Amino acid sequence: MLPRRGRTTTNPRKLPVQSRAKATVDVITEAAARILTREGVDALTTNRIAEVAGVSVGSVYQYFPNKEAIVATLYEARLEDSRSLIEALSPAKGKTLDESIRELVEVLTRLAFDDTFFPSDIKAFIKSGSAPKLSVEKSVTEHFRLFLDAHRSELDVQDLGLSAAFCTAVMHGVFVATREKSIAASSDQIVNELTVLILRYLRGSTA
Repeated sequence: MLPRRGRTTTNPRKLPVQSRAKATVDVITEAAARILTREGVDALTTNRIAEVAGVSVGSVYQYFPNKEAIVATLYEARLEDSRSLIEALSPAKGKTLDESIRELVEVLTRLAFDDTFFPSDIKAFIKSGSAPKLSVEKSVTEHFRLFLDAHRSELDVQDLGLSAAFCTAVMHGVFVATREKSIAASSDQIVNELTVLILRYLRGSTA
């Protein structure tokens, strides 16, 4: 886990404006992601980030005051990417409830377990309290509500907002338990079981 430091800033030193500056920031944050994934948090230093990114340490400090700010920026970018993937799904006309729910569960499961996309040490860093309290769960719940509303006639639940929140919480709990080894299951098994569980809950006795 990245160490907590009193009042350590997680804000970038300056925000990139020109495309070349934005590209440099992207290279730096992606280098941090590769280090976290391949080498672990102990290897994460500004010198190592600069080395992997192929830039000078001065360039790193031009945009970021410390490694915590780099990880926080990476985390925010990943959250935005996650939201985009979720929002790209659509309970389009012609899709069955089963197809819609499975598609959503598949995407969320991939996001939960793809360490190349979301290195686990990023989450440990966020939980440490050093970074902004950002979460994709609100977006998941809101999007889940859209799926439920599109299939309202097939459901046996009354409060769609509450049902969406319950389903999101259940998925999150399963993902956490699997990561912590309380549940031993492959990604395919998780998708299958969660899809069945959620559909039975939504349909009630008619499932």
